Amino acid sequence: MLVTAIAAALAIDIDHAVAARSVRIRATISLPTRPRTHSLVTALGAGAAVTAAAGPVHGWVAFGALVSHLLHDAGDRAAPTPLLWPFARARQVGRRRQAAGTAVLALLSVAVSRATAGPSRGPSAAGADGGGA
Repeated sequence: MLVTAIAAALAIDIDHAVAARSVRIRATISLPTRPRTHSLVTALGAGAAVTAAAGPVHGWVAFGALVSHLLHDAGDRAAPTPLLWPFARARQVGRRRQAAGTAVLALLSVAVSRATAGPSRGPSAAGADGGGA
């Protein structure tokens, strides 16, 4: 799952090179706005595609990694981020909203983790009172 998260969070920035028509760092970081693929629509699409290919846990990981990346981008003071494209124009949300969004994402990730986890491997009730083998 770690590989899925890292791949998703880093691969999204390929769009900068495509939009800048260059792989030069200066060209990719000086765009007037981040590309439209820096949106929740992309995160949802990628999460759905990864779910279809590797299962729901990996799909959530890809979605979460992308949303985390997008929140970070939308929280800084650099080029505006089209987070809600095509429903709203590109803008920055600020650090407070970024932190709140990241906290919500973390809580949702805990919920997904618990919902998809197998049975608990802790001591059973019979083993805890000495009655187990």
